[in-house]
Amino acid sequence: MKKASIKLSWKKPAGAAKFVIYANACGKGKKYQKLATTIGKSKTIKKVAGAKLKNGKYYKFLLVALDANNKVVSTSKTVHVATAGGKVGNNKAVTTKAKKNKVTIKVGKTFKLAAKTVPASKKLKVKKHRNVMYETSNKAIATVSKKGVIKGVKKGTCFVYAYAQNGVFKKIKVTVK
Repeated sequence: MKKASIKLSWKKPAGAAKFVIYANACGKGKKYQKLATTIGKSKTIKKVAGAKLKNGKYYKFLLVALDANNKVVSTSKTVHVATAGGKVGNNKAVTTKAKKNKVTIKVGKTFKLAAKTVPASKKLKVKKHRNVMYETSNKAIATVSKKGVIKGVKKGTCFVYAYAQNGVFKKIKVTVK
């Protein structure tokens, strides 16, 4: 059987000089441990908390971007990923009620995204570690609640992201009129 590994990749936020990866196996009482520091935009993980990754097991990751002075620039959402070779799997996509990934609303009005995750395989069960999480690129234009309700704040355009637990996401263009 192939040795278990997980490849993490990310986009570099403005001002980031290096990245610190924290990880551990999923489960109660499993606190994050510093795994690695890198200047790249991806890293293949083969060990977590001093032990080799096991096939068909979930692991959690957190990425912290630091600037040249070691000040935090950005922190990722918690990502829960399953290794291959077991009875559990990951999501391959996120779907929403936004037609063509665009939403147009008026100031003060709302739109519920109702995001759902799509499993990568029908044969593998995706264990739920957390709900879909939401984020807006500009809170001054539109906000988004934990339940995926977008609210127009002022006229303009921004993006709302809906993240599955393993990091796959859907990007929705929001226009507030």
